[in-house]
Amino acid sequence: MKTWGLFMFCGALALSAQANSQKRVKAHAVHFDVGATALLAERRQEIADYVESLRNADWCPLVVVVVLAQSPASSSQAVAVQRAAYVENLLLLNGVPPEVLHAEAKQSPDHRTLVDIESLGILSQQDCPYPKDRHGFRANALDGQAKRRAQ
Repeated sequence: MKTWGLFMFCGALALSAQANSQKRVKAHAVHFDVGATALLAERRQEIADYVESLRNADWCPLVVVVVLAQSPASSSQAVAVQRAAYVENLLLLNGVPPEVLHAEAKQSPDHRTLVDIESLGILSQQDCPYPKDRHGFRANALDGQAKRRAQ
């Protein structure tokens, strides 16, 4: 639940600053084969497509991208940690700004073997004060700093 608290905390920071704006949440589930800590090309492409959909949404700003990796309680916590790091790296390689990215791993009591990615952003405004980075994202560095303080 620490991740959801962080997700909501960062979202509240952005939303309080832009109370008249509309927030947007976008989610994606990454399915891993049992015991696997890497993905085949098709599933890596799904992550690239997800990142492209975030880029195309042109949020102002992109507030936070949370990666929550889960592994069954019967398996090692290391599997979830490796999956979280793997997906986090794929998101970075596809251009997600590191200042908005947070990854966490945990064991799942319901035997889930997937990684959830959830992103929060503010609907783009006509005069967005956040410039696009070289990957086409408008990230709020202040939210990234608040996120690091919350950890």
